[in-house]
Amino acid sequence: MKKILFLTTVVCAALFITKVQAQNFSVFHEGDSLYDGKVLTLSNYDANEEAIVCWFDVKNFTNDSLHMFAQAGNVSIINGAVHAFCWGVCPAGFPVIPYVIPANSEAAERPDGKYMPEGNLGTSQTFYKFFSDKGNDTVKIIVNYTYTATDVAKTPKAVENTLSAFPNPATNNVTINYSFNANGKHQRIFIKNILGVNVKEVVLSNNSGKISIPIDDLNAGIYFYSLQSDEEILATKKLVIKR
Repeated sequence: MKKILFLTTVVCAALFITKVQAQNFSVFHEGDSLYDGKVLTLSNYDANEEAIVCWFDVKNFTNDSLHMFAQAGNVSIINGAVHAFCWGVCPAGFPVIPYVIPANSEAAERPDGKYMPEGNLGTSQTFYKFFSDKGNDTVKIIVNYTYTATDVAKTPKAVENTLSAFPNPATNNVTINYSFNANGKHQRIFIKNILGVNVKEVVLSNNSGKISIPIDDLNAGIYFYSLQSDEEILATKKLVIKR
């Protein structure tokens, strides 16, 4: 009887180890490996990003290049809030994003979810699903983003400064109206993509007015346009580009 129990235990352990080792990739958040169905709750509002950001790391455990795929989505989202997902690219909406990871390596670019509450309090639930073209491995993570009244105090406020864009969403050109009372020597308006890279910049010569910026060379997605005086960001708004 003892031999049977021992053999059963060994077989079960071997099956468990085989199952763990059979996984072609792992997804990590802040160093912790995430299992399928893991739930995360985040409320670390970043005033500079104007968002709560969820970073992931993905590692390929195989001896070959691994063709990965990722897709995000909303389970329930607060009205007026914006959720975006990037992995090398930052597409509008939530299409499946392909990504190739070299053998036995981590992805060179980190996927991330950005939740922009746009001043709306409450909790939104989202998901991120990762899968590969090898086997049936899938890791789906649920992320609850919570924006509270405490976070509102961290949000930069543009007092006596105005900034708006039309049309928004935009396609080929966007007109930005602005006014400010700052006395700096260098004022500008710039547009950044969701990765924080400057993609457009216009130097201003007046404290108020409007400028037209061609954007037909930019990919569809979510961007941010800012009004800056010297080193101070006076206002930042969201711009959506559609194709």
